[in-house]
Amino acid sequence: VQRHFNKRNFMAAIFGIFYGLSSYMAAYSWNLMWIDCLLLLPLIVLGLENLVKRGRVMMYTITLALAALSNYYITIMIAIFLILYYFYLITCDPGKKLKKFNFLRKTGRFAFYSILAALMASACIIPALIMLSSTASGNFSFPKTLTVYYNLLEMVAKGTMNVEATVLKGYVPNVYCGISMFLLIPLYWLSGKVEIKKKLGKTVLMIIFIVSFALNIPTYIWHGFHFPNSLSSRQSFIYIFLLLTMAYEIMTKLESVKYTVLAGCFVAAAAAVFGLQTLYPSDTFTLINALISVGFLALYAIWIAVSKTGKVLPLIMMIILLAIATSEAAINTEATGYSTANRTAYTSDNDDITFLLDSIEDDSEFYR
Repeated sequence: VQRHFNKRNFMAAIFGIFYGLSSYMAAYSWNLMWIDCLLLLPLIVLGLENLVKRGRVMMYTITLALAALSNYYITIMIAIFLILYYFYLITCDPGKKLKKFNFLRKTGRFAFYSILAALMASACIIPALIMLSSTASGNFSFPKTLTVYYNLLEMVAKGTMNVEATVLKGYVPNVYCGISMFLLIPLYWLSGKVEIKKKLGKTVLMIIFIVSFALNIPTYIWHGFHFPNSLSSRQSFIYIFLLLTMAYEIMTKLESVKYTVLAGCFVAAAAAVFGLQTLYPSDTFTLINALISVGFLALYAIWIAVSKTGKVLPLIMMIILLAIATSEAAINTEATGYSTANRTAYTSDNDDITFLLDSIEDDSEFYR
């Protein structure tokens, strides 16, 4: 975000906390083979922007190839997003006057270096594809009917604090990345300082993700033309990334936010949280957790209001914001994430394992 907005400040680190401690990480942190792609996604997107806006191809090609080498499965989802984001860049990037020739040239360059990145990773991808073709993963059965998995409001409810992450059961995606999104995204939409084309373009991308999460056919396509075996919406980290870039942008333009608009957005966000808790109460989405969410919303709203006055030193304001954001992320991760194993739990089945090993009659043969 510092490179994208050409603005170096500590705010980027705070949004990095929200990305690194999102509910996606709370749910899937034990899937270590996926995490490299989460780290690479911002670099890949920055590389794509360099390719489209400046004609520089090195960063995009190398980071995309690294992602494909690391985990081609998650890279399929990143590749779908890159196609969508590429069209966003060439249609919604402000101040760009595209000619037909430039469009074709840029599109050809994008396609060429995307394919080159895949070829650079082919030493891993081709053997894997050959092996997978002989397993159940090699079978394709495109769904014939459209199915809706859940009510879209349930997904919005997942964006509040301390709500149990979806892991092995259910379809609702993990989209929490800070309760401030309930406040900042409406402010983004209402801001007069954000170009209308950017608003529309990113909102369309958001809608594509939201619809894709809820419907079976888009889910099938996003997951490499297969339905995921539990662990739903494995592409939701990309949606989180998109959401955070929108929120970051409005945080760099707070001078344009009117106090009345800020107050209205806070009231609407608080009402939404309490309304969702009433509609979808659960063991984790309790009134207490709704109150905690609204409490942090109030802290963010107060911080924005005080920041706009300019009466407090920016360094002090940034330290306060860091404290609020870190506290929120820590509380949510503690409540919803996986904890480490202690020695007692780790060694509790040692006697059973020893019994099994002693029962092997001939240990000269390979066994598992």
